[in-house]
Amino acid sequence: MRCYWLLALLLLTLLLPMRAQAALACTFPVGTMDFGTLTSPVPQTDNTPNPTLSCTGGTAGAQDLCITIGPGSGGYSGTNRQMTSGINTLLYNIFFDAAHSVPWGDNSVGGVNGQLITITLNGAGGGTLAVPLYGRISAQTVASGTYTSTGLTVTIKQKPGGSPCSSGSGTVLGTAALGTKVIIGASCSITASTIDFGNLTSLTPANNLSGNLSATCTNGAAYTIAMDAGSTPGNTIAARKMNLNGAGAGVVSYQLYRDTGPANVWGNGTVGNVTYSGSGNGSAQTIPVYAQLPSQTTPTPGLYKDTVTVTITF
Repeated sequence: MRCYWLLALLLLTLLLPMRAQAALACTFPVGTMDFGTLTSPVPQTDNTPNPTLSCTGGTAGAQDLCITIGPGSGGYSGTNRQMTSGINTLLYNIFFDAAHSVPWGDNSVGGVNGQLITITLNGAGGGTLAVPLYGRISAQTVASGTYTSTGLTVTIKQKPGGSPCSSGSGTVLGTAALGTKVIIGASCSITASTIDFGNLTSLTPANNLSGNLSATCTNGAAYTIAMDAGSTPGNTIAARKMNLNGAGAGVVSYQLYRDTGPANVWGNGTVGNVTYSGSGNGSAQTIPVYAQLPSQTTPTPGLYKDTVTVTITF
């Protein structure tokens, strides 16, 4: 008798859900590029923050990324960026290189494009890279104030194949918000010339002469110029005098005025004393001072002088 055995082979398979591959994503905490406090005329000033680009969810190895920086609220003037304070503007730029020769933009302005960044990811698909932003304010004369530009959107894209970053194409991997700021403080300086009545043999009649002050103040900075009574003992603003060889009591009367009248005695701004008020333009401004030796008795021959302190307040 023949016997037949039936061998049944049972094949089993367990189908598990396919794990989704994580997408490459990047962060870039750029914050605010703060140039601090400067005075005008503004010297060329650099600021170089060094934020860290962090990426996760990628494939191990080198990854080419395109990073663009938008214009922000200040916009552009030509290829230069601008910060604003009210109606006033200040020029600056953000560069890709330490030589400050390659502007960093967002492909919206001719010659100002996004830049190629290569980051190396580890076996887990993550990596970090310090990416310096080379900010520079150019030398210029501006009004005082707080200048800002906000909303300079930083966009990180995966570079598509052989396309350059200037093409603007590529998958967005992340964005960041960048701002820029600088405070321009007011500054003033003042110089004065000597008013020399020369060699006189008589103080009759009155002698009139003029001299100059030179004030240099930040554009738009309001200022006031005051004068004291002078260095001679006993002087008052209403009755200024010169003494012999700069010592002792006053002998020769004189006065300083704001006008050619002369009518308005230049003083320190208290009751009955006028000063000079102006507004800076960033350059030296000439302000005349009118002097008079009134007719008076001629004293003993000699050198008579007095020193008046000029103060500028802004």
